[in-house]
Amino acid sequence: MLPEIDKYKGKSPDKGSIKKMNLLAKDYTALLKRYSKVVAEGKDLDAVIKVPELGLTEAPKCSQLLSSLKDDLRCATTIFTEDFIGSGGVECLLEVLRACQARQNDTKLPKGRHQQTILKKMSSSQYDCLLCLKYAVQNPKSVIRVTDDAHGLSSICSCFMSTSPKSRILALQLLVRVLEISSRGHALILEALTAIRVLFGEPVRFKFLVGLLQSSISSPPAFQTAALKFLNTLLKTSPRPADRIRLQCELEEAGLDINGLETELRARCVPCTDSVWAEIEVWRKSYLDMEHVTGGKQNLETENERLQHEVQLLRQALKKLEEDKINLMQIEMELKEKCEDLNEEVTTLKSEMKKPKVGCYRIESTQSVRHQKPFLRRR
Repeated sequence: MLPEIDKYKGKSPDKGSIKKMNLLAKDYTALLKRYSKVVAEGKDLDAVIKVPELGLTEAPKCSQLLSSLKDDLRCATTIFTEDFIGSGGVECLLEVLRACQARQNDTKLPKGRHQQTILKKMSSSQYDCLLCLKYAVQNPKSVIRVTDDAHGLSSICSCFMSTSPKSRILALQLLVRVLEISSRGHALILEALTAIRVLFGEPVRFKFLVGLLQSSISSPPAFQTAALKFLNTLLKTSPRPADRIRLQCELEEAGLDINGLETELRARCVPCTDSVWAEIEVWRKSYLDMEHVTGGKQNLETENERLQHEVQLLRQALKKLEEDKINLMQIEMELKEKCEDLNEEVTTLKSEMKKPKVGCYRIESTQSVRHQKPFLRRR
């Protein structure tokens, strides 16, 4: 039984109860370093080691240590998590994870029941390591430590080859978290997948992952949901559409068939409320169909030519209208000039008509006198 530490006393985020940490964060780190060296030397992961400097007469077994750390990280306060990260705990977890994977792939293990026992222990420890990392990466600083580790993402990606479905799902969830937090996550994960392809002799990247996605359908399809979420996030974080299309082609070359997967899920009567359907819908909406894009481009080019022809006709019509406008303006100017000339003539005529006619008046006066003279004589 590990002693409880009051330093990190706090409330559990799950139950709200008071939780005491079993060990100090730096003590966890020191023990994890010891166990990673023990496994690297070919010894049993649960070998008994003595650590008198930690105040423990006998250190807990690695499986017990990981189980205790898992519980502490799940209910950890911010102080404990930051102390664990600052003391190099994330790097130590990755070291233990690599040690477990190396032991699982060791061809020198004795055959028989003992081998099965060791592989089972390694698989269980690998799962606990991944679970500890899952709780740790809730703090963004842990994600930075994972991406800065030279082989951190490669170790996580190697868990795709694990015989434990739970370990595969945890590895996918960790990669999604890295993609969501780190701006370098996309490029680093692709590099890690390339290293895994070379290490395990895959013809193309994603071959093993897509094979699991298309074949190992359980109920509920937890792995399919995690894998599709990872692929959707990977495509979403692509820096350019060209990179996204290249990844889509690579996945299809690896054997990804969303229509076939959907048919299989319906055949297995997966409920429509399952999260896998939401991930399939996300894939369909974000999928860049090159045939559709190419056909759309041809339609746009045809439409563009038609519009250019219409623009040319409109320009010609506009030019003609401008010429007609100039001609009409000239005619208007000429008519205005003629109108002014006519106005001048009218004014001149009016002024002439207003002048008195003196010669006519004298003649009329003489005639009237002549008519009046006989009247005077008769009188």
